[in-house]
Amino acid sequence: NGIRLARQVDALPEELRLDPAPWHAMDVETALLRLDSSTEGLTWQQARARLPEPVPEPGAMLHFLDAVMAELGGPLVPVLLAGAGLSALTGALLDAGLIGAVVAINGMVGGIQRYRTEQQLRSLDHQERRKVRCLRDRQEVALEPDALVPGDVILLEAGEVVPADCRLLEGNHLEMDESSLTGESLPVAKRVRPSYSVTLADRSSMLYEGTVVAVGEAKALVVARKDVSESRRAHYLQPPARSGVESRLDSLTALTLPVAAFSGIGVMISG
Repeated sequence: NGIRLARQVDALPEELRLDPAPWHAMDVETALLRLDSSTEGLTWQQARARLPEPVPEPGAMLHFLDAVMAELGGPLVPVLLAGAGLSALTGALLDAGLIGAVVAINGMVGGIQRYRTEQQLRSLDHQERRKVRCLRDRQEVALEPDALVPGDVILLEAGEVVPADCRLLEGNHLEMDESSLTGESLPVAKRVRPSYSVTLADRSSMLYEGTVVAVGEAKALVVARKDVSESRRAHYLQPPARSGVESRLDSLTALTLPVAAFSGIGVMISG
């Protein structure tokens, strides 16, 4: 389990370890020049050249094994396995087998439930995806969000979700709902002129992935997508949220584990 957790240290994409470009502080011309784009968007040839190499998706078996390992990563599993090992050392092979079987069955059942839940969530996410209006070869086309590349120019209107981090090129009475990213409950007005704020909530020249157009229309330049967007950076950099039950279980385990360990050692020493 320690090795499995240690592998997550490298989960942060390489791009996130570098300082991002200050797109919010650039004027429109500088941002377009840096991405070798224009207000009319990219050509199909430019877009194809900028698409990253497709990453093969792990198979269903790997997804299932990850779900089982996540279930076996609970704080009580090492305690139970240690108890099974001590039982085997003292000759109580039946007790050790029963404990091991319970842990294995619990991991399998929990893994199946987790795997099915994740499959349903992926299916719902795929169904809810909406195509994005994008300018390619000076024509408006509808694309999947995954087909966007840095330098693309997209069109947004009220009710639409921003598919990537964008530098605003044109705005018509534009206000954004950024509560999913910044926690701000009121719509935020956006402007084309550069913004020099160090906080995301005050960068009025940027549109961020996952936020929603509350009012108005926008024409925006894609500057970051997927793992290098601000919302994904926040997801990777912040510690995973834990429920109250998990926190309480961790504290109880930290309290009872030493007591159980010393008690077991005392019983073995006493014969």
